[in-house]
Amino acid sequence: MPTQKEKPTGFSVITVPVAKPRMPNKTKFGKVAEKYWAYKDQLKHAAGLEGYKPSPRLHMLFEMPMPPSWSKRKKFEMRGKPHQQVPDIDNLVKGVMDALFDNDSEVYEIASAKIWSEQGKVYVYDLEATDFSIGVPQ
Repeated sequence: MPTQKEKPTGFSVITVPVAKPRMPNKTKFGKVAEKYWAYKDQLKHAAGLEGYKPSPRLHMLFEMPMPPSWSKRKKFEMRGKPHQQVPDIDNLVKGVMDALFDNDSEVYEIASAKIWSEQGKVYVYDLEATDFSIGVPQ
């Protein structure tokens, strides 16, 4: 008897995470808004390639790229440490939510973190599929 392919529990994409910008006047589309729309499209595309359908309980991990001006030693020391600068994590989460949901009211639980990394990367997984105490999807 053939086995059904399991539903993907998440996806990841190598990209610099982009926070949702404030857009009080939706007719104003500048470079910030263009970058945000491209980022949303990139996330939608990556989720679609994996066949990922998000659950109402999500885990998001944002790996923020370290500045190229940092020394090798500082990069080594900061890798995996909490990223406590802008962009704010709530705006990063909003960007993912906008990309994955037409109506995100069905989401009732989110665990998220942002850490320093060599390159930018976004992980989105169903919360049941992760060990959040480590912060990295299993």
